[in-house]
Amino acid sequence: MLEEYRQYLRAERGAAERTIGDYLLYAPGFVAGLGEPLEAGLVSADGARVLGIVSAQLRRHPPRSAPAVVSADRALLRFLYLAGK
Repeated sequence: MLEEYRQYLRAERGAAERTIGDYLLYAPGFVAGLGEPLEAGLVSADGARVLGIVSAQLRRHPPRSAPAVVSADRALLRFLYLAGK
């Protein structure tokens, strides 16, 4: 799924390679927070669960990276929605 996300960022969003690298740095943490199997985690992901995942990510990274974490997570959620996941 992350390779599909990389292609989306490059082709659909026109993201620079550095941005893609930054977003892919945070994506695995978000996906892991959804749990296994991923499909079930996506179906059960409501606003509270998403906020919990983002909050957990923010605790693992320095405060200065908060805007990057939130932007990356928002882009990943947009991709997941558009991909019908």
